[in-house]
Amino acid sequence: MYIAARSQFQKVTWKNLVLGDVTIPRHLFILWLALNQRLATVDRLAKWKIDVPKECVLCTSQKEETLDHLFFECAYARSIWAALVGWLKEQHNVGSWEQELKWLIKRTNNSRPRAQVLTFLFAATVYYTWMERNKRRFQNQCITYAKRVREIALQLHIKGQNMSKWKSMLEQLNRYSSGNNV
Repeated sequence: MYIAARSQFQKVTWKNLVLGDVTIPRHLFILWLALNQRLATVDRLAKWKIDVPKECVLCTSQKEETLDHLFFECAYARSIWAALVGWLKEQHNVGSWEQELKWLIKRTNNSRPRAQVLTFLFAATVYYTWMERNKRRFQNQCITYAKRVREIALQLHIKGQNMSKWKSMLEQLNRYSSGNNV
């Protein structure tokens, strides 16, 4: 009876990115909104007849702010994600939003520490890119991508203190939060 009464939804390939406790809840929420294409980007606001400047505030490309542009056509978000992926010594060229999702889903389809760390870093990248967009658009404040990368690395180490499986991996990655690699 329950199964017949509930709605049937299409299965999503990215469900493992938002399930579990490896990410910070606020990062997870913004990631979930992005995955469902529900962030209030300029192109979505235009559909609601809300007039705002259309250019991306994160980069100098003068391109319209869309989800695809913010993640990862925009130089700001691309730089953060590339730095974090490079920190993990992954041989990967950052692509489009869809390409990154496909790559990440393949790399995180298990519960190994590396997959969990990648999930954490991806969620943090999406979250901080969105927060930086809001700071620049509404408060005229900005933080460099290098400072954001260090902040994400620090948060990873803080989160990792509660994750015993991450210990050896975090010891290998220990140098980043001190700023040696940016």
